[in-house]
Amino acid sequence: MADLLKDIGSYLISKGIYTGLAKDVFIDSRPDLPDKACCIFEYQGSPTTPLSGESLERRVQILTRDSSSAAAKSKAWEIFNLLDKADDPEDVIDLSETRYGIFSALQPPFKLEIDGKQRSVYVCNYSVISTRD
Repeated sequence: MADLLKDIGSYLISKGIYTGLAKDVFIDSRPDLPDKACCIFEYQGSPTTPLSGESLERRVQILTRDSSSAAAKSKAWEIFNLLDKADDPEDVIDLSETRYGIFSALQPPFKLEIDGKQRSVYVCNYSVISTRD
């Protein structure tokens, strides 16, 4: 079974933004190490309709963390610029051989916090139209 979050993580890795799942990209978790990390979470999306078919509108949060605030912010914006297609909603991203995604950022990336180890954490929330898992 395909997993949207893993497909997004693998896509970011394929674009050279990160190096590997469970290395610096984490799915549904936010481990304490490494300092430079990307964490991808899914949260409540939109209700299905009789016209939904195989596509669903889902919500995903992508978190970037780094000991350098500038680096964490830069990664968040790099991901935003790669994924956000609000200016052209017909621009479909092939996340894998079996999954597409149409991404619209719900807001620009923003600084969420400085964590307990003084690392900066930036997040951006996305609406993603994609196939079911």
